[in-house]
Amino acid sequence: METLTSQMILVMIMIGIAVFLFIVEWVRVDVVAILMMVSLPLLHLVTPKEAFIGLGSNAVISIIAVIIIGAGLDKTGLINRLVSPILRIAGNSKSRVIIAISMTVAGISSFMQNIGAAALFLPAIQRISKNMKIPLSQLLMPIGFSAILGGTVTLVGCSPLILLNDLLAPFGLKPFGLFDVTPIGLALVASGIGCFIVLGRFILPKGSADDAEEKPRSSLENTLKEMGETYEIRIPDDFTDYREPVLVDDLRRRYLVNVLAMTEPPDFKTLSPTGDQAVRSGVHLLVYGRKKDVQRMVEEEEMHLKEVPKIFKGETEDGASGTVEAVVAPRSPLAGKTLREINLRDRFQVVPLAVYRGGETYRAEIGDIVLSVGDAVLIHGEWQRLQVLQQEKSLLFTTPVDVELLRPEKAIFAGIWLAVALSMVLIFKIQLSVSLMTGALGMIITRVLSIDEAYQSVDWRTIFL
Repeated sequence: METLTSQMILVMIMIGIAVFLFIVEWVRVDVVAILMMVSLPLLHLVTPKEAFIGLGSNAVISIIAVIIIGAGLDKTGLINRLVSPILRIAGNSKSRVIIAISMTVAGISSFMQNIGAAALFLPAIQRISKNMKIPLSQLLMPIGFSAILGGTVTLVGCSPLILLNDLLAPFGLKPFGLFDVTPIGLALVASGIGCFIVLGRFILPKGSADDAEEKPRSSLENTLKEMGETYEIRIPDDFTDYREPVLVDDLRRRYLVNVLAMTEPPDFKTLSPTGDQAVRSGVHLLVYGRKKDVQRMVEEEEMHLKEVPKIFKGETEDGASGTVEAVVAPRSPLAGKTLREINLRDRFQVVPLAVYRGGETYRAEIGDIVLSVGDAVLIHGEWQRLQVLQQEKSLLFTTPVDVELLRPEKAIFAGIWLAVALSMVLIFKIQLSVSLMTGALGMIITRVLSIDEAYQSVDWRTIFL
């Protein structure tokens, strides 16, 4: 039996130190990894070249490229579009909801980071939990495990497999192909989902009723709920034939319904139309108001209410627009002026919905209200427009507008570059790192992501580990 040398003992000590630091978490795990990377050449256990060669390996480059591609898919909102049809298929069954979302997360996780795949569905999962009265913990655990198991479906989705693949070549072994691990990965995903469906009632956290119940609302949230939500309206082709012109302000005054956008022939959209703009025949409106008010307007004006927005689908998607509360600041130039004089619609393409003053909310004739310091104005618009308004400093925003702005117009490019990267691996047999980095670079060139956003998206803790 070969005796242990001093170097072997030293290596075992370093491994023990690393494991101990991982367990006690006195420092972050990536710091421990860097500590080992520096300590080993200092102790002459490896050469400096051997210590740092991993940072330039095909595996590390592949992982960086996968992270950037995943960030591009997230930035365009491409994956978010999967949520609505999935929920329609799942219906109101808890088991079907778990199966549908788990399978989708697993599929997405096979081409991007596990954490990112699960995080994309968090808002939808929270809505499902609230609407179906299901404890949030009973949805999160299946989703989390599906994201982990989904990473084993392809070589791209699993960082350990990428690293293992990079270690096969020095031993003369044939590297794995992109889908060589797919049969095993699919079996793991199916087994995991099946386990939660069959044994879920026994192994999932029970949670509490409070998890699924709506939390107490702030006064602003209550006000926004009372104000209503967005609806799409179609105006009949003969709308203006037998009546006086109907203006945007007329709808607000008569029905307390705000017009957020209006189509213009042939394919144009006018955001935040002015109050004196007439509603023409054959156009579509995006309106904001309480459902009962919108229904009354539709009935009396003989309009058509769309069940699901189509023309204005992009404007009503999560993350595209929202409502904020802004307070007239001290020494603001807006004090002493009316909203009509300030003209937020023309200057910033946003729509004032109401004015809150002295405990009273004014919604109808707000255009002629003279603003005073301390008045609160509820404003609806695209987040990008609201950020521009916030920079004016004339209004103090009580609602954060530091939301991530999506680029849905770049979704086609994100999909194309993902397909290009996968095709280079499958069809042209180009090395994985080169193929994936080509896809990542393509997203940057076509401005799906900026180069700074690409750098920021990389989780360097993952790289050093």
